[in-house]
Amino acid sequence: MNKFIKTISPDNLGYEFLRSLNGLLDLTDRELELLSIFLDLYLKNMKSRRGKAPIDSTENRRHVMRVTTVTKDNLCRYIKMFREKKIFVIEDGMLVMSRALTPIVIGSKTVQITMILKLKENELL
Repeated sequence: MNKFIKTISPDNLGYEFLRSLNGLLDLTDRELELLSIFLDLYLKNMKSRRGKAPIDSTENRRHVMRVTTVTKDNLCRYIKMFREKKIFVIEDGMLVMSRALTPIVIGSKTVQITMILKLKENELL
């Protein structure tokens, strides 16, 4: 098994986590930037006592637009694309971040990613 280890700052966890998965997600730099901000907001919300809240709430949208200077119309297009790629999914009647894209910190020091690439049987090397 191949193993790669990278030391990162806890402040950049969301961005680095998504960047590690971007080979599968196939996002542009701008999409990755927006998604990492949404992920940071989602993780902060999950840590608070509020529990689950919609990822596309007005408060979150305004924050993302303020930080990135993306327009309201373009943000709607990005959110639609995230839904189409199953990055944002509907759970309990609200739009949330996919569980597969939520980093789980192990022992306050490590985030582990397991990636499995299946080869098509009729297209073996």
